Amino acid sequence: MRGSMTIGYNASRIPISRWGLAAILCVIPFALSIRSLSLAHSNFQIGIDFRLTYTAARAWVLGQDPYDDETLKRVWSESGMPNATPPGLPQTPNVYPLSVAPVLAPLAWMSYPSAFALWLIFNASAAAIMAYRLIAQSLHAEAGASSNRIERGPIPESSMQLAPTLKGLLPFGAAGILLLGFPLHYALVVGNLAILTALFALFAIQHRDTRPMLAGVLFGVALVKHTLCAPLALLFLLEGRWRLLAGAAATQILLLGVATLGYSGTPTSGWISNMLATGFDSLSPGAVNHFASLDYTALHIELPALLYRISPGLADWRILILSVLGIAMAAGFRKSPDTRENLAFIEFRYIVMLTFTLIAFYHRVYDVILVIYLLVAWLLRYRNVIPYSLSTCLWFALVMSMFSGAAVDGGSANANYLTLAFVHTNTIWALLIIQLVGTAAMWRMQTGGEDFVGAALRPRPSFR
Repeated sequence: MRGSMTIGYNASRIPISRWGLAAILCVIPFALSIRSLSLAHSNFQIGIDFRLTYTAARAWVLGQDPYDDETLKRVWSESGMPNATPPGLPQTPNVYPLSVAPVLAPLAWMSYPSAFALWLIFNASAAAIMAYRLIAQSLHAEAGASSNRIERGPIPESSMQLAPTLKGLLPFGAAGILLLGFPLHYALVVGNLAILTALFALFAIQHRDTRPMLAGVLFGVALVKHTLCAPLALLFLLEGRWRLLAGAAATQILLLGVATLGYSGTPTSGWISNMLATGFDSLSPGAVNHFASLDYTALHIELPALLYRISPGLADWRILILSVLGIAMAAGFRKSPDTRENLAFIEFRYIVMLTFTLIAFYHRVYDVILVIYLLVAWLLRYRNVIPYSLSTCLWFALVMSMFSGAAVDGGSANANYLTLAFVHTNTIWALLIIQLVGTAAMWRMQTGGEDFVGAALRPRPSFR
């Protein structure tokens, strides 16, 4: 945020054992990636999302149409690992914008086995970076607070919400929620863009004031997964971050321009209509991504899928329910000066906005990674000043999001009612808790003002 600064710290005050524990946690995504790579030949679900984007990018670099079904099947058959998937799958439907092609072009020139191995390394590294940042920020802040206590005296006992031992382990538990949770595991297994685009979006949020053009470039790249990251643009717009938005627009226009010039179809802009048609077809009634397709929606996180599983008739009210939630959220927003007293509120808007868009439109479980990181970072940063009831509800929702409910009974539509409505959908329930509690908290922040987050706020970098 504007006016934020990096808190000083003495690294010697941080025990080596804590850095060792952090290192162990950061190894987890690499271990998961190695396991996925070893099973890629026998389990066609491994890398299924990366196979789609890789094949589309490879078709583009070869001068072929990445939105043509037969072309994608043929390109995949020549990729070097066609035995990893049943015949003809999983190249369709390709609903990504063509800007993803130049981003993945360096990998698309390689054979699929080499490209997938590198992609796993990239994703594991991105996950490790996110976890390290969560832990390091808290440890550095703790060391700085320790130095301040020496100079200013001890913090009053009444301001401490957690026992010292539990408080010291909290950053590691927060990183564990991210690293051990099903959303990250699922993203690593299928090789989705969600991990890297989430990291780029997080960097953009972090540097939105200090380096707005760099933040814009990073955000522009993250927009290749526009369904996840585009809502952030609205907040950037409301906050008047014009340089950031200009950098993002320039980056995305450059990617789209290069991609369009390399498109082999006629006309060169024809990929737009092809992409939109494919996307709308996949969301139409009876199609694979429609909210009422019980055979496929166990991994979905949009609210209509939950409503339909509770009662098919309830899904008819989806637009009204989402409208009410959206209006309540928007009414809780306000333009706030970037003072220390408003930092918690300003940062929390990002979380609530992203949560709403995840449950409002088609998304899958791996997209929750971005909300998980932002929320645990926010809870760690303000853990001494936010109400206990609020933090308890939000931590509960985060822990709920960890479980692989969608995998129970293989995600089958033939599971019993309780499994269909409450177990498969545990991540949607977690997001709904975050949305409802978060909207109520924003209203409380407006009416409570400085009493809510005022005197104890610490001037740390946002979301680090």
